Amino acid sequence: MSENEERRPQADRDSGVGADHVRDPDLPFVAELPPLDEEAGSQEDLDLEEEDADDPVPIMPAGDPPAAAAPNAISGAQLNLVPSFTGEATEDVENWIMAFEGLMEAFTWTGVKAARIAEAKMTGKAAKWLRGQRSLGVTYANWNEVKKAMLARFKQVTSEVAATLAIHDLRQGQKETVDEFYDRVVLALDQKNHRVTEATKGTAEWRDQVQTDLYTFFGAGLRKAIRDATVSSSSPPTTAANLLKAARYVETSFRARESQAAEMYRGADVMVQS
Repeated sequence: MSENEERRPQADRDSGVGADHVRDPDLPFVAELPPLDEEAGSQEDLDLEEEDADDPVPIMPAGDPPAAAAPNAISGAQLNLVPSFTGEATEDVENWIMAFEGLMEAFTWTGVKAARIAEAKMTGKAAKWLRGQRSLGVTYANWNEVKKAMLARFKQVTSEVAATLAIHDLRQGQKETVDEFYDRVVLALDQKNHRVTEATKGTAEWRDQVQTDLYTFFGAGLRKAIRDATVSSSSPPTTAANLLKAARYVETSFRARESQAAEMYRGADVMVQS
């Protein structure tokens, strides 16, 4: 037996611990570390573990992963922004459609989603009409179909007499602003031209004709004081848009003078009473 073997405790010799492992007699509580190649793994394994430690570990949130929103799901917040459509004769279906399509574009609704939202916002006579259509087995696959059906049912039919009366004796009311009167003239001309096709309305010649009519009927219908002040300048406006700007300026000036005169009158009245 060698000298080292004799120095090894009997328990170590019985347990098979190698002769190279010498227990320090001053540290009896420290366990012997096993050889590297027996339990800790090879150096190659350690290198792999170090490389894996550098890789980020994805942290998954607790619970089930969120489901992707359906493309045609309807948000309550968006639905509340859409005004109801009643189908009453006093309600302009074309104005409602214009407002609806503005929201449709802003929120990028699909045609299917827009159709469901439009149907959900129908109340009163419009809801009864829609229910009647469904009872007949009629359904609308997308917004274009809903829009076409709404116009066919709720758009006011313009007769030739109504078209003529629309532009007959157009005059600005005493309490009607310049802008309000301008809007009324635009709608009256559109009613007059109800038989003109969309293809024709898209031509440059037609747009020029509409601007000429707008200039004529709007200028002729302005209140006399505003019209005279607007067109009596050395360089009167020659387009409908410029005529509107000039008339708006004159109207504002008249209101300022009226306000100033009223203020002076009130001041004079106070002085008399005092």
